[in-house]
Amino acid sequence: MPVVLRSNGGQSELTIDLVQSTAYSPDAGFESSVSIRTEHWDGDHTHPVVSSVEGLWLRADDLGELRGHIAAWTGRPLDQLSPGQLDGSFELAHLRGQRLAITFGARPDTIAHLNPVVSIVVAADASRFECHFITDQSCLAMFSTELGARLHEAPPNVA
Repeated sequence: MPVVLRSNGGQSELTIDLVQSTAYSPDAGFESSVSIRTEHWDGDHTHPVVSSVEGLWLRADDLGELRGHIAAWTGRPLDQLSPGQLDGSFELAHLRGQRLAITFGARPDTIAHLNPVVSIVVAADASRFECHFITDQSCLAMFSTELGARLHEAPPNVA
């Protein structure tokens, strides 16, 4: 079952499907599919944009660190949920020619007020897609919970 990080407005989302547990010596991880759905505004209209990559290998420990980072932030009392305290970058794909980078932090081109901004880079060889969107505590909490459950129910094989 895929895990989804949604924007707080619902127009954009990152979907990670941990398809199969595998190991690349000595690390445990998952063969994964990653897709991003967002919108492009041409000045008059919005148009859907979807980018997907299959076959990315994501390291289990990195996924766990991402989940823990988000869970620690969303577990704070409401009056302590400063978006700046979520800031951080996570490189989840480590095989040659692959990249899945998730970064939390303010951007000069995005007005987010009290909500965190997530920037995502997905690359496979010469193909590269970048996007960012504003998310919120509830979207992040659901993502963290789904990711934790997925990591727990399908522990990676280390052989």
